[in-house]
Amino acid sequence: MRLSTLPPSDPRVSAEVVPYRGAAPLRKRPAAATEQDASVPALEAQLRQVSLQLGAATPQDLANGGGAVRQQLISYEALRAQLDRLDPAGAQRRAAEATSLIAHLRQK
Repeated sequence: MRLSTLPPSDPRVSAEVVPYRGAAPLRKRPAAATEQDASVPALEAQLRQVSLQLGAATPQDLANGGGAVRQQLISYEALRAQLDRLDPAGAQRRAAEATSLIAHLRQK
């Protein structure tokens, strides 16, 4: 079966007109506030987990500049940015936590 907007060039082929039914109706999504409320605690937990992993890094891990520590820092910043978008009220607190974490890592 071929779909086309042009009639067939061969007169022996019969064309069937298919009526347009339109796009399927969109499903209603839950309110954005409930998605944010549900995801902020989960993201906060992930951020705490990554910060604990970074805090437990050894001086050798930091000196090597290994991919694991770098990946954890990238994950931390991505989580923090996402949380700042979803929960702007906690951005200042998270910025202070990030500053203390970086100061802790520099002391090692």
